[in-house]
Amino acid sequence: MFSLLSKTLLRRPLFLPTTLKLFSTAAATAAAAASNRTSFAFSYLVNSCGLSPESALFVSNRVTFETSARPDAVVNVFKSHGFSQSQIAGIIRKWPPMILANPERTLLPKLKYLRSVGFSGSDLVQMITFSPYFLTRSLEKHLIPNFSRLRDFPWVR
Repeated sequence: MFSLLSKTLLRRPLFLPTTLKLFSTAAATAAAAASNRTSFAFSYLVNSCGLSPESALFVSNRVTFETSARPDAVVNVFKSHGFSQSQIAGIIRKWPPMILANPERTLLPKLKYLRSVGFSGSDLVQMITFSPYFLTRSLEKHLIPNFSRLRDFPWVR
């Protein structure tokens, strides 16, 4: 029984050449579309954000975007808060999804809150550049409660 089954499987091809051609054409089309998105993101990251080609390739493999509207808005928010081009590039290298963050809903409220609790421009820039993950935390659930707890300590004023 086993020998009959194995002979049948060995004699018959699993895929017909036309079926393989359809799969390869679909895969090539999908790869070309992904390559176009990646190449746009790659060129944007190199030209507008100042990332090295190696870093831009790393980031463009993790995030894709087809227009520069949102990334431009994110870069402008960081520049308006005193970040340099190299600091913005460092933030994007450390946390690639940051380039696609919603500036009005995500970045601006957190940056304004951090300034309101006493972070000066240079301190804020240094903290966010060192750890951009800080901006991924919820303002209501994480940042405000934790800073409120810190204010309860007498040596923190």
